[in-house]
Amino acid sequence: MYCQLDARSSTPLPRQSARRLLSQVAAHGEVQILGGPDTQDYLGDDLTYVRADLPEMVTRLLSCRLFVGCDSGLGHLAGYLGVPGLIVSTDDFETTWAFFRGYASLSVIPLAATELLLP
Repeated sequence: MYCQLDARSSTPLPRQSARRLLSQVAAHGEVQILGGPDTQDYLGDDLTYVRADLPEMVTRLLSCRLFVGCDSGLGHLAGYLGVPGLIVSTDDFETTWAFFRGYASLSVIPLAATELLLP
C-alpha cells in the first residue's frame, strides 16, 4: 500500500491524524510513503519512504493494493490509473469531492470522518 499525505496544493493532515491513519492501514499490509525529505520531516523517521520518477511511480501505483492520500497530483494519478484508494479531504469537502468524483476507484472522505473512525 502506498500513502501520500502531505499535498502541496491542499492542507496537509495534522501529523497526529496522519500517523493514526497510517497505523490503521499498516495493520493490513506493508505501507510505503511516497515522498522525500519534507515528507520524512513531517511524518518521522520510522516509516519506509519511496522517491521515484514518474514512470517508476506509475509502475508502483499500478502494483499496489491501496492508495491513501489527500488532494495531490499523486492522488489524481492513482485515480486516473484506476488504483483503489481513499482520499482524505482536509479542505472544503465539496471541492475535493468535485475534483475526484470522476475516478470510480477512489473514495473521498472528510478529515472529520477519519477522526471518528480511527481509535
